[in-house]
Amino acid sequence: MQTRTGSGAHARGRFPSRRKARVRSCILLLCAAASVLSGCSSPVAIQRMDPQGGQSVLSPCDRAVADARTYDRRTADPWFASAAGARLQEPAAAAQAWHEVAIACPARFGEAVNRSALAWMTANRRARAGGASALMPADPQALTLQALQELPSAARLLGPTQLAQAARAEDRAGFSLIVLAGRRQSGGTTLLAVGDRHHAAAQSLASADPAGDPRQAVYSSKDLLQHPDSMTDPSNGLEAPTESVVEMNCARGLIQAFQGFVTTAAKEGMEAEDEGGAQGRPGAPGLADGKQPGSRNPVHEQRQALGTLALMATAHAYTALDEGYPALPQALLQEVPNS
Repeated sequence: MQTRTGSGAHARGRFPSRRKARVRSCILLLCAAASVLSGCSSPVAIQRMDPQGGQSVLSPCDRAVADARTYDRRTADPWFASAAGARLQEPAAAAQAWHEVAIACPARFGEAVNRSALAWMTANRRARAGGASALMPADPQALTLQALQELPSAARLLGPTQLAQAARAEDRAGFSLIVLAGRRQSGGTTLLAVGDRHHAAAQSLASADPAGDPRQAVYSSKDLLQHPDSMTDPSNGLEAPTESVVEMNCARGLIQAFQGFVTTAAKEGMEAEDEGGAQGRPGAPGLADGKQPGSRNPVHEQRQALGTLALMATAHAYTALDEGYPALPQALLQEVPNS
């Protein structure tokens, strides 16, 4: 009897421990669930740490893409799309953010140009639909004129092959639009103006390397004469207004021509950034940005040139969309990944 009594007392003493263990388990489960529902996670799990500074590291390209994606999500969000100011501000901000991606991410130059043009077009359409003339975002002509003003400085940094390819693409587009203008009963004046801007761009590019001027002035017009109103884009099989196909092909030509410079500039920029970081450390000679006092900054010049080249290609893609080219990201430019 004493043994049974002792066993019962021992068992009763053990039960509270089990209950406490179960309570602790429940509390831990609830805490874990609350953490998941709150969307929070351990900082250690989501940050890459700089071994020298002990701070999280995110490359300029990663930061630019993250910003652009954020603005894209806000643009598509029904709440932002219905808000009076945000419905125009968010796509305009997305266009600027993707422009920054084109500068910071050489591998995504074509995609960024495309998405920037799409975002500009979204802002433009929303402004037109809402009659918000005072808040009208930049139109294709404004972007083109800005790029034209900056193009001579950017062209000085391009190689002969890049200049020749870009000048030929612009010259061909200008010729094509002038041919189409002559076939139109209405809208010809607008096409002539756009064609003149293409020829102005071709002139700026060719002037940077007069010995290698590739412009032919006259190109084959067979397809244009057969399809003056609409045609099939040979790059993707889409049917679109002929002038919009001309613009989109010019944008593709510029992206292909500039890709080599984009890659080289990005590589040199990263190397300069590494050197600048080393010189900015205590005891290192020179300035924190890698320059000596009074010296020119080639990295800054390259960045400005990248911005101009991206803006010119974006302006042509934006013009194509404004002229009725289908706003399909995967088909807009050949360089765009399916994402």
